[in-house]
Formats: sequence, C-alpha cells, structure tokens
Amino acid sequence: MPNMHSGWLRQLPYLVHTNRELGPMLRGTKPLAYFVDIVGREPDICIRYWRMFDRHVAVGRLIKRKVIAAWRGEPVGDPGW
Repeated sequence: MPNMHSGWLRQLPYLVHTNRELGPMLRGTKPLAYFVDIVGREPDICIRYWRMFDRHVAVGRLIKRKVIAAWRGEPVGDPGW
C-alpha cells in the first residue's frame, strides 16, 4: 500500500482516501468503500485493514456487502506476498 504521507499525494487536487476510508465513513462523509482482491491471495496487511471495518459492521455502524465472482484462469504475475 502506498505511503499516504508522501508529497505527491498531498499535491493532488482531490482527497485520496486509499487506506483512510474508515474515518470519513464513520463521520458520514464517505458513503462507500469498495475493495477488490482475489480470494485466497489477499495480502495480510489488507486482511488486517478490513478487520477494522468488520468491528463496525459487527455493531451495526456499517453495512458490509460481499460479492464473490468466478475468475477464469490464473491471475497474471506473482504479487510476491
């Protein structure tokens, strides 16, 4: 995941929410977070990040919808996780 404190991200003309979705969602200023990955190949850091959301789903602050779609063939390249 990119370092969200890097200078080039702060210079963009819009707010990048990557890795910072939870706070705005809990404040009600960001209505949706959308995550995509390949089941069984998720990096540990992503799983830990998603668990932060799961805590709020468990108490009813957020709603989680999970869609699992079939993938034809193998993903291209080795992500190196």
